[in-house]
Amino acid sequence: MFFKVVFSAAILALCVNAAPVADPAKTFKFLVDDPTKGKYYLASKGAGTQDVSKALTCELTADVIKCGGKGFPAYSGDMTKLAPGATASTGWSIDADGGIHWSAAPSMKFSLGINGATDVWAETCPHHWQTHGTAKAVYDDATAAA
Repeated sequence: MFFKVVFSAAILALCVNAAPVADPAKTFKFLVDDPTKGKYYLASKGAGTQDVSKALTCELTADVIKCGGKGFPAYSGDMTKLAPGATASTGWSIDADGGIHWSAAPSMKFSLGINGATDVWAETCPHHWQTHGTAKAVYDDATAAA
């Protein structure tokens, strides 16, 4: 009996702590919430926009995010502009709260405006500014209701 209880508890712990999987049927907008610059959605060529109607529609399939039908480049070390293109990097996930994560490097952060005023970047370097943003999936059904 003791082993049944321990086994059941272990299975329950695995299920509760399992990484949530995004519904591949749901499309979303890729939002970067920067504490100093505001909220920007990913638009064409890696630029950000505050106009949700100009944001690219994204989807997560397995561990690949595609926005506007195109994937993101592979992480190039230090920082990578999230400009959708021909390549499709892997290691992306969306947690239960809609947070977007990229396992390409530890402590991945998201920032706006390194080269252009609203360019969207994934980075691990702390030297550009003191604060970084977070990435969030805003599901299209949620944007339509807003």
